Amino acid sequence: TKKTNAKVSWSKVTGATKYYVYRATGASSKTFKRIKTVTTNSYTDKAIKAGKTYRYKVYAVNGAGYGKASSIKNIGVLNHKKAVAIKSAKSSAKKKMTVKIKSKAVGATGYQIQYSLKKTFKGAKATTMTKTSKTITKLSSGKTYYVRVRAYNKVNGKNTYAKWSKVKTVKVK
Repeated sequence: TKKTNAKVSWSKVTGATKYYVYRATGASSKTFKRIKTVTTNSYTDKAIKAGKTYRYKVYAVNGAGYGKASSIKNIGVLNHKKAVAIKSAKSSAKKKMTVKIKSKAVGATGYQIQYSLKKTFKGAKATTMTKTSKTITKLSSGKTYYVRVRAYNKVNGKNTYAKWSKVKTVKVK
């Protein structure tokens, strides 16, 4: 699995001379290990793998010792090489289709759905969703649409995308 990075930041603590950054691997892991000592209120962890969730907590430190730990921050890292799978793409009402994915991708901010009347996706339309399903409206009745989905996450205000899912076809009622 490809190594990637995640930036963790926190509020400055008055009187702190340094911060101890701790990391646990797994969405519910309680086994934290100190990974870095920093003097600023942020840290970029470069030793993590895509497709996993990491938990971070930070202690403010000064000459008197440790302060109280920060709240725990979970960061999921999107695996850009892995495509999400479409669970179903169906038309159960006139001029509409509902697209569902099998499960959420770790670290995804949302999902982009692309649909087109052409196999090549030339002139395709796109929409986004943050849940595992979305109903798309105002489609042409009796037409067959090609549909695909990909996960994305927002990094520094810019979307980065994972691979496209396999294409599904839907005949709209």
